[in-house]
Amino acid sequence: MKKGEDHSIILLLGSQLEVSFLEKFDTELVQYLRSELHNDHIVIRTQIEEIKDEKKLYTSTDIFDYMVKQNPDLKDLKDRLGLDFDY
Repeated sequence: MKKGEDHSIILLLGSQLEVSFLEKFDTELVQYLRSELHNDHIVIRTQIEEIKDEKKLYTSTDIFDYMVKQNPDLKDLKDRLGLDFDY
């Protein structure tokens, strides 16, 4: 979400599906915001923003490799303890 020009709010959504979902309750959301913020000029706009294709972590090896990137000492600990994640 980011502030647009004047009184607009821009919602950054990941897909057209999210836009369709938002459209179901868009009117109620705008009415609520206008009421709570005491501003009758508020407008909500949507913008689809591409989401980077991130690799999903499905296996224990994938999860461990990701954690090693965050903290390389985990690999040393795994080796010292003689652990094996492959089965």
